[in-house]
Amino acid sequence: MNMKNDVDNTQQTLNNLCREALDISELDNTEDLFVYGLDSISIINIVAKINKEFNIEMSVNDIIENCTINQIANFILTSGNMSKQVNVHYDLIEPDNVNIHNKFPLTPIQSAYIMGRNTEFEMGGNGTHFYLELKTKYSPSNISKNLNEIIALIPALRTVFSDNYQQILERVPIYEIKTEEVVSNQVANRIKELRNEMSHQVFDPKTWPLFDFRILKIRKNEYYLFVSIDLLIADAASIIKWGNLLADMCSGGKYNLKELDISTRDYILACQRMKHTELYENDYNYWMNKIADFPESPNLPYCKNTRDIIKPHYSRFEYRMAPERWNILKSKFQKKKITPSAALCTIYAELMAKWSDQEKVAINLTAFNRFPVHPEVEELFGDFTTVIPLDYCSNKENDFWKAASVTQSKIYNALEHRHYDGVEFTQELAKYRKYEFGKAVMPIVFSSMLFENGNFGWSELGDIQYAISQTPQVFIDYQVMEDKGALCITWDYVNELFDKNIIKKMFEQYVVAVNNLLDEKCS
Repeated sequence: MNMKNDVDNTQQTLNNLCREALDISELDNTEDLFVYGLDSISIINIVAKINKEFNIEMSVNDIIENCTINQIANFILTSGNMSKQVNVHYDLIEPDNVNIHNKFPLTPIQSAYIMGRNTEFEMGGNGTHFYLELKTKYSPSNISKNLNEIIALIPALRTVFSDNYQQILERVPIYEIKTEEVVSNQVANRIKELRNEMSHQVFDPKTWPLFDFRILKIRKNEYYLFVSIDLLIADAASIIKWGNLLADMCSGGKYNLKELDISTRDYILACQRMKHTELYENDYNYWMNKIADFPESPNLPYCKNTRDIIKPHYSRFEYRMAPERWNILKSKFQKKKITPSAALCTIYAELMAKWSDQEKVAINLTAFNRFPVHPEVEELFGDFTTVIPLDYCSNKENDFWKAASVTQSKIYNALEHRHYDGVEFTQELAKYRKYEFGKAVMPIVFSSMLFENGNFGWSELGDIQYAISQTPQVFIDYQVMEDKGALCITWDYVNELFDKNIIKKMFEQYVVAVNNLLDEKCS
């Protein structure tokens, strides 16, 4: 056996594999992978690829402890893992284009979204919804032409829902964007009217389309675009992809828009089949072993009984950290081998614990990773949101980095057992605790959209003027993303549920805590 050849071949294979997972062209074998933007999604993908390629059983924590290509190669060649039987195995799926327009089941999160429209559910009565307004230079004809191209090639945008099933329509009419010209002294009033109509829009899931675009012409070569989307058809990753695609096409870019071999239906049916595997059973047992000791959601200082709020209205706080400061903070995270998402989530969970006066709290994390069942799966458009229940214990030792490391380990462990969906765990938790029907079990949410090479494409389409989202049974929805190099943090919260001064103070304390990390004033 030529040991040097083994080492060289292993390192080269790992280099290729990690470059693909991190979407980068060059990677130094001696450099820590965190320098290249390693995050929870990419690390899970890397682990899956390594285990498949080398027929071993490497964990996320193994990657963190051996975080260069050379270290991972050494681990593979010397750990004795070669003889282990791999538990995580994904059968590649064959696209079924013949039956693409047949009905197929909802995902767990889609079922929850539809049930949450019912006002019998605590803080229900709303759709799960994304809304924004922006000023753009692109004409209605330009936007309309490219939007219709996207609709024709992305099956998820032609989906309707009925009787616990969904269906991709084979044909839909040309989508016409409602456009009107407004005189200058009426622009503000008309924007307000359309915002009131569209910002909390609830679509009929049985009727296409589940989105609504409107345009006001406010002056020569300047337009005001309203975008309203039901999140039954698109998760956060897909919404960002939609914005990137539309912006690039409107600007005359060379975006390679092509019809995929795999469809939303193919992927969801593959996930359904996964429920009959040993992998799913193992993950089910993992979560059931946590259920007895799982903490309650934060009992925050609400100003109104949640059952008295019908069809809640959401408001937003937002904060933007300049690229220069954000880059410094990211460098600190990299040196500590903590992902930005884990660090920011730790601050959030700690704040929720303090304001609820609880030692332990449950936070609902959303994830957007897809199982590697087809080479095109990362390009797939649809709602594949999964939920990660996080059990957070307050930072008694006043050691922030230790607390963030614990949070990160819990997130990674949850992701490694994500084949049993967090929505299902939440339902079992409600049964175990004998909650009343319709109770919001985990209404405090953390959503990280800090993807590699992240950019919020809608801001490339124009200057964003207003944005809001809402989800049934969610009291606070924390969202974080990167846009044009800046860190963007928003809280969408139920307006009727909080005293405005208290929720504002909570958000301000969070922003101060994040900025304190730059000055190492964190405890």
